[in-house]
Amino acid sequence: MSTLAEFANADKRARDYLRSGQLLMAGDVIFTEGDQTAASAARQVETARLAEHRALDASEAGVRKQEAIALAGAGGVSALIVLLLGVGGSVKPESESLSIALKEVPQHQQSRAVSPVLKTAAQLCTDFARMRDIHDLQQLLERASDVMDAAGLVVWLGSSNGAELQPVLTHGYGDETRARLPNVARTANNAAAAAYRSGDVQIVLSRPGGAKGAIVAPILGAQGCIGALSAEIRGGGEASESVQALAAIIAAQLAGVLAVPRAESADARAAASS
Repeated sequence: MSTLAEFANADKRARDYLRSGQLLMAGDVIFTEGDQTAASAARQVETARLAEHRALDASEAGVRKQEAIALAGAGGVSALIVLLLGVGGSVKPESESLSIALKEVPQHQQSRAVSPVLKTAAQLCTDFARMRDIHDLQQLLERASDVMDAAGLVVWLGSSNGAELQPVLTHGYGDETRARLPNVARTANNAAAAAYRSGDVQIVLSRPGGAKGAIVAPILGAQGCIGALSAEIRGGGEASESVQALAAIIAAQLAGVLAVPRAESADARAAASS
């Protein structure tokens, strides 16, 4: 608020200079004080946005820790009851002992809620294993895009000599945009090439009033990195650890899908040459 107040004062002085015909002084105020103050305000807003995302991730981690403690406590109570029944010499059917143990455990501790992200990731992994054709793969990419709140996805596959990445599948982009997607050299200075070279997830943070953020997850096979999955994320979600983890899981599933055709192609070439 203090920075915005300074910006308002600079704006007022610039307007006063303009009304009095002092254009040089007005320009000096605009391009020195005004520009620096606006940049400072933008940085502070971005810092606040990232802090909010970190606080949300910390809150989710705290909830998961409490759930784990509750589950461990329920297990300890059950084990103690079973032990006491055994020491007392009372012999009861297994089903009756289990019923007694469950009655002693508070209802909210008997079941542990599964994280929505974990549940979605498990379902996607299952469906990847059941995939039959390219149509199924496109549907899975669409579902993954919805879960991550992505404006678009691009699946990049390394060339046979590993010198560049080629876009092989997309979701969320029109025909014109897909036609303009270029091959990306392995040495290029962007997130896709960096993920391909390093084998690590790359994060591109969004800017206030600017481009969306992005997550690029490497597609790692048995022989190393074979490609990358890039996701353009809305609303600053690229800073969420849950979204980053989901992108890495989907990339791992794509590795199993995309590595098979490449291996089969290599076997076919070897058979043809022999």
